[in-house]
Amino acid sequence: MSISYHDVEKLQALYPNHQIELKEGKLILMGPSDAISAIIGARFIAFLSPWVFRNNRGQVLDSSIGYRLPDGDLLSPAVSFVSRERLKQFPLPNCSPAGKYPLPVSGRPSSTNVFTK
Repeated sequence: MSISYHDVEKLQALYPNHQIELKEGKLILMGPSDAISAIIGARFIAFLSPWVFRNNRGQVLDSSIGYRLPDGDLLSPAVSFVSRERLKQFPLPNCSPAGKYPLPVSGRPSSTNVFTK
């Protein structure tokens, strides 16, 4: 039985305080970030956002968005950037179309667990 992003969405409903990703057929269940991961993500957003908005380059997003990749993986990087050109082609949905947004950045909390099915 293969795991799909629909399965990830169901698990996310059961564990709303955890970040759940699907990578290479493996579920990655992450608890809340540790302080270092949270600081790095916040600083990256703080440094990237002024440049993006000042130059009207697109949007900076946090880990709340999921990216469906062409191979079926579903990832939620800590920080991502979507260019203005990509936004015109693919307006931001609840979950992005397969691999359309190019700059994901992700830090892994020390409590990351990988479960395989």
